Amino acid sequence: MLNLAARWFFSLAFACAAMSCAPGHAAGEPALTRLADSIFRLEAHDAGGQTRYGSAVLVAQATLVTNCHVVRDAWDIRVITRLVPERGQLIRADIERDVCLLHVPGLTGTVVAFGDTTSKKEGDTIVAIGFAKGADMSVTQGHIEGLFTYKGRGRVVQGSATFSPGKSGGGLFDRDDKLVGVLTFKCLAGGPFHFAVPVEWVSTLMKNRAGRTSDELQTPFWKRRGDAQPAFVRAASLFASGKCEALSSLATTWQARDPASKDALFFARRAWRCAAAQRNPGVWEK
Repeated sequence: MLNLAARWFFSLAFACAAMSCAPGHAAGEPALTRLADSIFRLEAHDAGGQTRYGSAVLVAQATLVTNCHVVRDAWDIRVITRLVPERGQLIRADIERDVCLLHVPGLTGTVVAFGDTTSKKEGDTIVAIGFAKGADMSVTQGHIEGLFTYKGRGRVVQGSATFSPGKSGGGLFDRDDKLVGVLTFKCLAGGPFHFAVPVEWVSTLMKNRAGRTSDELQTPFWKRRGDAQPAFVRAASLFASGKCEALSSLATTWQARDPASKDALFFARRAWRCAAAQRNPGVWEK
């Protein structure tokens, strides 16, 4: 069986990103300035002496959201501020959805406003903000390329706003500076295949008072292998890799199993586009 999981970054903790400004605001007021005190850099140290780098977003006073794949198994989590590094404590975790909350006593900054993914559509402007490993905060702009459902409220966002290793846990914002997702994974094949888990999952975890909500042995949905991976992740990997026949087969099986699935229809259309582009190079269009 094709190992699609190998096509995804398992931890976006190792590279650099480009810089741009968000639309919809006055010139000279880039997103980096407006949201700079809402995004933080993380260093997660494990017992083996390894360090994972990531980003986090201030979602409540002294509370950050980040990806679990950045901070799980860490014995020491450091939040890098303008003054001194602060110690963060993991307080709630949804390992399957890759969303974790950290408590950082005394942490100050601007709490972000929450948007939603249910009102978004393909083509909407998005901005990705976070820290690449060892680099300053950076901002990239793009558009929504796809929106996919997975277990409950909210939709996973596929976008062309690129992000690189170290930005895991950073924020995906709309043109009104509202948080719509948490930067999580991307396809190794390249192209506009950068994914953020929805802000609705953050809201759900914040309202859950039970503490850690997931078995520590669980694996984030996008890191699973084979058929254990959600169909939209497998389909996106095939599409990004130009494997049109395999994508068409997956979409056909998916539609037969779930005729009402909008995601299955989305990738059935992508399979047709993929095949058409291979037959006639140069005709690929959005």
